[in-house]
Amino acid sequence: MSRSAIHSVKAEVTASVEDAPVRIYLVAPDGTETSAEVRPGSPVTISGPAKGHIDVSRVYFEASEGTASGVSFTVSYTYP
Repeated sequence: MSRSAIHSVKAEVTASVEDAPVRIYLVAPDGTETSAEVRPGSPVTISGPAKGHIDVSRVYFEASEGTASGVSFTVSYTYP
């Protein structure tokens, strides 16, 4: 894989929640942040640059209204 391909890696996170809204964040190694609100019955997919460092991208969640349960998510990476 070429160096330019490594730096073009994209991370994608798909999340769902069962009973309360949650904000999902994807933070790339360079600090670029993407976020979206996930609501029950409405899964969300967000994506952002992984820049070749897939082991240091972070995903975190924040309950929007009190507590939330039934949060599920998957992370995938796309190489050009």
